Amino acid sequence: MGMRRFADGETPVLVATTVIEVGVDVPQASCIVVFDADRFGLSQ
Repeated sequence: MGMRRFADGETPVLVATTVIEVGVDVPQASCIVVFDADRFGLSQ
């Protein structure tokens, strides 16, 4: 339900675990913030 509302634009912010970012396909989403990205091999 939360992801559907986010994709439909009803909810402006989606807060989730780091696993959710893999499957996010929402064209109007403008950024993803991953806290402690170095723990997940995502930082440069």
